[in-house]
Amino acid sequence: MAETWYPNPGVTQLQHEHLIGVAVPTGVVGHPQDPSLVYAPGSGTREIRFRADRRAAVLGYGWANDNDEIVRSLADNAAGEVRVDLAVLRFDRADYSVRNAVVLGTPGAGAPAPTMDTGTSGVWELPVAEVDVSPGATAIADTQVRNRAWYIGPDGGYLCTSSTRTPHSPGRRIWETDTGRQMVSDGVRWLVAAEDAISQVLLSAANWTASGQLNHLRRRNGAVHMALTPQRIAGPLLAGQTSSLGTIPAGFWPTEDREIVGHVVSSGAAAVGLITTTGLLTVRFWRAGINTGRYLNLQSASWPVAH
Repeated sequence: MAETWYPNPGVTQLQHEHLIGVAVPTGVVGHPQDPSLVYAPGSGTREIRFRADRRAAVLGYGWANDNDEIVRSLADNAAGEVRVDLAVLRFDRADYSVRNAVVLGTPGAGAPAPTMDTGTSGVWELPVAEVDVSPGATAIADTQVRNRAWYIGPDGGYLCTSSTRTPHSPGRRIWETDTGRQMVSDGVRWLVAAEDAISQVLLSAANWTASGQLNHLRRRNGAVHMALTPQRIAGPLLAGQTSSLGTIPAGFWPTEDREIVGHVVSSGAAAVGLITTTGLLTVRFWRAGINTGRYLNLQSASWPVAH
Protein backbone atom coordinates (compact mmCIF):
# COMPACT_ATOMS: atom_id res chain seq x y z
CA MET A 1 0.00 0.00 0.00
CA ALA A 2 1.37 3.39 -0.98
CA GLU A 3 1.83 6.05 1.66
CA THR A 4 -0.45 9.10 1.58
CA TRP A 5 -0.31 12.57 3.03
CA TYR A 6 -2.90 15.25 3.54
CA PRO A 7 -4.41 17.87 3.55
CA ASN A 8 -2.16 18.73 0.60
CA PRO A 9 -3.17 18.23 -2.21
CA GLY A 10 -6.62 17.42 -0.81
CA VAL A 11 -8.40 15.66 2.04
CA THR A 12 -11.25 13.15 2.09
CA GLN A 13 -13.98 13.13 4.72
CA LEU A 14 -12.44 10.08 6.38
CA GLN A 15 -9.00 11.71 6.38
CA HIS A 16 -10.55 14.80 7.99
CA GLU A 17 -11.95 12.59 10.78
CA HIS A 18 -8.58 10.92 11.29
CA LEU A 19 -6.71 14.22 11.29
CA ILE A 20 -9.04 16.56 13.19
CA GLY A 21 -11.17 14.07 15.15
CA VAL A 22 -8.19 12.97 17.25
CA ALA A 23 -7.12 16.56 17.97
CA VAL A 24 -10.47 18.21 18.71
CA PRO A 25 -12.48 16.97 21.73
CA THR A 26 -15.95 15.57 21.12
CA GLY A 27 -18.79 17.02 23.20
CA VAL A 28 -21.41 19.73 23.57
CA VAL A 29 -19.89 23.22 23.60
CA GLY A 30 -20.55 24.88 26.94
CA HIS A 31 -20.65 23.99 30.63
CA PRO A 32 -22.53 21.34 32.69
CA GLN A 33 -24.39 24.16 34.45
CA ASP A 34 -25.89 25.33 31.15
CA PRO A 35 -29.53 24.39 30.52
CA SER A 36 -29.44 20.85 29.13
CA LEU A 37 -29.40 20.53 25.35
CA VAL A 38 -32.55 18.36 25.49
CA TYR A 39 -35.66 19.12 27.54
CA ALA A 40 -39.37 18.27 27.58
CA PRO A 41 -42.08 20.95 27.58
CA GLY A 42 -44.66 18.62 29.16
CA SER A 43 -47.01 19.02 26.21
CA GLY A 44 -47.50 17.39 22.85
CA THR A 45 -47.41 13.66 22.20
CA ARG A 46 -44.36 12.34 24.11
CA GLU A 47 -42.37 15.32 22.90
CA ILE A 48 -38.76 16.35 23.59
CA ARG A 49 -36.88 19.31 22.16
CA PHE A 50 -33.30 20.16 21.27
CA ARG A 51 -32.65 23.76 22.27
CA ALA A 52 -31.79 26.46 19.75
CA ASP A 53 -28.46 28.30 19.59
CA ARG A 54 -26.40 25.32 20.73
CA ARG A 55 -23.28 23.74 19.25
CA ALA A 56 -21.32 20.52 19.53
CA ALA A 57 -18.33 18.77 17.96
CA VAL A 58 -18.30 15.05 17.08
CA LEU A 59 -15.08 13.44 15.82
CA GLY A 60 -13.87 16.67 14.23
CA TYR A 61 -17.23 17.59 12.67
CA GLY A 62 -19.32 20.48 13.94
CA TRP A 63 -23.03 20.46 14.72
CA ALA A 64 -25.20 23.51 15.34
CA ASN A 65 -28.87 24.26 15.89
CA ASP A 66 -29.06 27.96 15.19
CA ASN A 67 -32.53 29.45 15.36
CA ASP A 68 -35.42 27.05 16.01
CA GLU A 69 -35.80 24.26 18.51
CA ILE A 70 -35.84 20.75 17.08
CA VAL A 71 -38.93 18.78 18.10
CA ARG A 72 -38.81 14.99 18.42
CA SER A 73 -41.84 12.81 19.18
CA LEU A 74 -41.07 9.56 20.99
CA ALA A 75 -42.71 6.22 20.26
CA ASP A 76 -45.62 4.99 22.36
CA ASN A 77 -44.82 2.61 25.21
CA ALA A 78 -47.41 -0.15 25.27
CA ALA A 79 -45.41 -2.30 27.70
CA GLY A 80 -45.99 -2.50 31.44
CA GLU A 81 -42.57 -1.04 32.40
CA VAL A 82 -40.81 2.29 31.91
CA ARG A 83 -38.80 2.56 28.70
CA VAL A 84 -35.67 4.70 28.68
CA ASP A 85 -34.79 6.27 25.33
CA LEU A 86 -31.43 7.85 24.56
CA ALA A 87 -31.18 11.18 22.73
CA VAL A 88 -27.93 11.48 20.78
CA LEU A 89 -26.03 13.48 18.20
CA ARG A 90 -25.23 10.87 15.56
CA PHE A 91 -22.15 11.07 13.33
CA ASP A 92 -22.82 8.91 10.27
CA ARG A 93 -19.93 7.96 7.98
CA ALA A 94 -22.38 7.12 5.17
CA ASP A 95 -22.52 10.85 4.37
CA TYR A 96 -20.38 12.32 7.20
CA SER A 97 -23.35 14.11 8.69
CA VAL A 98 -24.06 14.93 12.34
CA ARG A 99 -27.78 14.91 13.17
CA ASN A 100 -29.97 14.55 16.23
CA ALA A 101 -31.52 11.13 16.81
CA VAL A 102 -33.32 9.07 19.44
CA VAL A 103 -32.26 5.50 20.24
CA LEU A 104 -35.28 3.45 21.31
CA GLY A 105 -34.85 1.69 24.65
CA THR A 106 -36.24 -1.64 25.86
CA PRO A 107 -38.92 -1.45 28.59
CA GLY A 108 -37.47 -2.36 31.97
CA ALA A 109 -33.88 -2.54 30.67
CA GLY A 110 -32.56 0.96 31.36
CA ALA A 111 -31.00 3.28 28.80
CA PRO A 112 -29.46 1.75 25.67
CA ALA A 113 -25.74 2.23 25.11
CA PRO A 114 -24.71 4.66 22.36
CA THR A 115 -23.09 3.17 19.28
CA MET A 116 -19.44 4.21 19.00
CA ASP A 117 -17.99 2.60 15.87
CA THR A 118 -14.32 3.50 15.51
CA GLY A 119 -13.60 2.01 12.10
CA THR A 120 -14.04 3.46 8.62
CA SER A 121 -17.82 3.03 8.46
CA GLY A 122 -20.84 3.02 10.73
CA VAL A 123 -21.99 5.62 13.24
CA TRP A 124 -20.65 7.24 16.41
CA GLU A 125 -23.21 8.63 18.85
CA LEU A 126 -22.68 11.36 21.42
CA PRO A 127 -25.22 10.77 24.23
CA VAL A 128 -26.95 13.96 25.35
CA ALA A 129 -30.03 12.87 27.35
CA GLU A 130 -31.97 9.93 28.79
CA VAL A 131 -35.77 10.12 28.62
CA ASP A 132 -38.18 8.03 30.70
CA VAL A 133 -41.29 7.01 28.75
CA SER A 134 -43.92 5.67 31.15
CA PRO A 135 -46.38 2.95 30.07
CA GLY A 136 -49.19 4.57 28.09
CA ALA A 137 -47.72 8.07 28.49
CA THR A 138 -49.15 10.75 26.22
CA ALA A 139 -46.70 13.48 27.30
CA ILE A 140 -43.19 13.77 28.73
CA ALA A 141 -42.45 15.98 31.77
CA ASP A 142 -39.10 17.75 31.99
CA THR A 143 -38.38 15.81 35.20
CA GLN A 144 -38.30 12.66 33.04
CA VAL A 145 -35.31 13.98 31.07
CA ARG A 146 -31.77 13.50 32.46
CA ASN A 147 -28.75 15.24 31.01
CA ARG A 148 -26.12 12.78 29.72
CA ALA A 149 -23.87 15.22 27.86
CA TRP A 150 -20.27 16.06 28.57
CA TYR A 151 -18.95 19.42 27.42
CA ILE A 152 -16.07 21.20 25.73
CA GLY A 153 -14.86 24.22 27.70
CA PRO A 154 -13.40 27.50 26.37
CA ASP A 155 -9.86 26.07 26.24
CA GLY A 156 -10.92 22.80 24.60
CA GLY A 157 -10.84 20.73 27.78
CA TYR A 158 -13.47 18.19 28.83
CA LEU A 159 -16.03 19.38 31.41
CA CYS A 160 -18.52 16.93 32.90
CA THR A 161 -20.11 15.72 36.12
CA SER A 162 -19.33 12.53 38.01
CA SER A 163 -22.31 10.88 36.26
CA THR A 164 -21.61 12.16 32.70
CA ARG A 165 -17.96 11.26 32.16
CA THR A 166 -16.54 10.71 28.69
CA PRO A 167 -15.55 7.23 27.49
CA HIS A 168 -12.16 6.02 28.70
CA SER A 169 -9.01 6.73 26.72
CA PRO A 170 -5.52 6.36 28.25
CA GLY A 171 -4.25 9.76 29.38
CA ARG A 172 -7.57 11.55 28.85
CA ARG A 173 -8.24 14.25 31.44
CA ILE A 174 -11.64 15.53 32.56
CA TRP A 175 -12.79 18.12 35.08
CA GLU A 176 -15.86 17.21 37.16
CA THR A 177 -17.72 20.40 37.97
CA ASP A 178 -19.88 18.78 40.69
CA THR A 179 -16.94 17.34 42.65
CA GLY A 180 -14.15 19.80 41.85
CA ARG A 181 -11.86 16.97 40.73
CA GLN A 182 -9.58 16.53 37.78
CA MET A 183 -9.58 12.89 36.71
CA VAL A 184 -7.27 11.03 34.34
CA SER A 185 -8.10 7.74 32.60
CA ASP A 186 -5.71 4.80 32.47
CA GLY A 187 -7.95 3.24 29.82
CA VAL A 188 -10.08 1.34 32.34
CA ARG A 189 -10.29 3.40 35.53
CA TRP A 190 -10.58 7.08 36.42
CA LEU A 191 -7.79 8.21 38.73
CA VAL A 192 -7.80 11.46 40.71
CA ALA A 193 -5.21 13.90 39.37
CA ALA A 194 -6.16 16.97 41.41
CA GLU A 195 -8.74 17.83 44.08
CA ASP A 196 -9.03 19.58 47.43
CA ALA A 197 -12.15 18.97 49.54
CA ILE A 198 -12.71 19.57 53.27
CA SER A 199 -15.31 18.00 55.57
CA GLN A 200 -15.76 16.59 59.09
CA VAL A 201 -16.64 13.27 60.71
CA LEU A 202 -20.38 13.20 61.49
CA LEU A 203 -20.08 12.36 65.19
CA SER A 204 -22.75 10.64 67.29
CA ALA A 205 -23.92 13.82 69.00
CA ALA A 206 -25.40 12.06 72.04
CA ASN A 207 -22.05 10.53 72.97
CA TRP A 208 -19.21 12.47 71.37
CA THR A 209 -18.47 15.99 70.20
CA ALA A 210 -15.63 17.76 68.42
CA SER A 211 -15.37 20.79 66.15
CA GLY A 212 -12.90 22.92 64.23
CA GLN A 213 -9.36 21.57 64.05
CA LEU A 214 -10.33 18.76 66.44
CA ASN A 215 -12.50 17.26 63.67
CA HIS A 216 -10.91 17.63 60.26
CA LEU A 217 -11.13 15.64 57.03
CA ARG A 218 -9.29 16.71 53.91
CA ARG A 219 -9.36 14.86 50.59
CA ARG A 220 -6.56 15.90 48.29
CA ASN A 221 -5.41 14.28 45.05
CA GLY A 222 -6.89 10.86 45.81
CA ALA A 223 -6.01 10.57 49.51
CA VAL A 224 -7.95 11.43 52.67
CA HIS A 225 -6.23 12.90 55.72
CA MET A 226 -8.06 12.80 59.07
CA ALA A 227 -7.32 14.46 62.41
CA LEU A 228 -9.87 13.73 65.16
CA THR A 229 -9.84 14.41 68.92
CA PRO A 230 -13.44 13.93 70.13
CA GLN A 231 -14.69 14.54 73.67
CA ARG A 232 -16.81 11.93 75.47
CA ILE A 233 -19.89 13.77 76.74
CA ALA A 234 -22.45 11.09 77.69
CA GLY A 235 -21.29 8.56 80.24
CA PRO A 236 -18.01 6.67 80.75
CA LEU A 237 -16.85 3.67 78.75
CA LEU A 238 -15.05 0.72 80.34
CA ALA A 239 -12.10 -1.32 79.13
CA GLY A 240 -13.19 -3.76 76.43
CA GLN A 241 -16.18 -1.68 75.35
CA THR A 242 -16.72 -0.50 71.77
CA SER A 243 -18.40 2.78 70.89
CA SER A 244 -19.56 4.31 67.62
CA LEU A 245 -17.93 7.69 67.07
CA GLY A 246 -20.00 8.48 63.98
CA THR A 247 -19.69 8.30 60.20
CA ILE A 248 -17.33 9.64 57.58
CA PRO A 249 -19.17 11.35 54.67
CA ALA A 250 -19.48 9.50 51.37
CA GLY A 251 -16.63 10.40 49.05
CA PHE A 252 -14.13 10.15 51.92
CA TRP A 253 -14.51 6.41 52.58
CA PRO A 254 -11.43 4.16 52.51
CA THR A 255 -11.04 1.44 49.90
CA GLU A 256 -10.58 -1.16 52.68
CA ASP A 257 -11.26 -1.29 56.43
CA ARG A 258 -8.58 0.65 58.28
CA GLU A 259 -7.45 0.61 61.92
CA ILE A 260 -5.94 3.60 63.71
CA VAL A 261 -4.52 3.82 67.23
CA GLY A 262 -5.30 6.42 69.86
CA HIS A 263 -5.18 7.24 73.56
CA VAL A 264 -7.20 9.06 76.18
CA VAL A 265 -5.74 12.48 76.91
CA SER A 266 -4.36 12.74 80.48
CA SER A 267 -4.83 9.05 81.36
CA GLY A 268 -3.01 7.55 78.38
CA ALA A 269 -5.49 4.68 78.08
CA ALA A 270 -5.03 2.89 74.76
CA ALA A 271 -7.75 2.64 72.11
CA VAL A 272 -8.05 1.31 68.58
CA GLY A 273 -10.31 2.92 66.00
CA LEU A 274 -11.80 1.16 62.98
CA ILE A 275 -12.95 2.90 59.81
CA THR A 276 -15.03 0.69 57.49
CA THR A 277 -15.45 0.96 53.73
CA THR A 278 -18.96 2.35 54.34
CA GLY A 279 -17.69 5.16 56.53
CA LEU A 280 -18.58 3.81 60.00
CA LEU A 281 -16.03 4.85 62.65
CA THR A 282 -15.88 2.89 65.92
CA VAL A 283 -13.39 2.77 68.79
CA ARG A 284 -12.52 0.00 71.26
CA PHE A 285 -10.80 0.60 74.62
CA TRP A 286 -8.30 -1.84 76.07
CA ARG A 287 -6.86 -1.87 79.60
CA ALA A 288 -8.76 1.21 80.71
CA GLY A 289 -11.76 3.15 79.47
CA ILE A 290 -12.66 6.82 79.20
CA ASN A 291 -14.59 9.02 81.61
CA THR A 292 -17.18 11.64 80.74
CA GLY A 293 -15.56 14.90 79.74
CA ARG A 294 -12.27 13.32 78.64
CA TYR A 295 -10.78 13.64 75.14
CA LEU A 296 -9.77 10.77 72.87
CA ASN A 297 -6.76 11.61 70.73
CA LEU A 298 -6.82 9.46 67.56
CA GLN A 299 -3.60 9.32 65.60
CA SER A 300 -3.70 11.34 62.38
CA ALA A 301 -4.48 8.92 59.55
CA SER A 302 -4.46 8.87 55.75
CA TRP A 303 -5.91 6.45 53.21
CA PRO A 304 -6.62 6.19 49.47
CA VAL A 305 -10.20 6.94 48.52
CA ALA A 306 -12.39 5.09 46.04
CA HIS A 307 -13.35 7.00 42.88
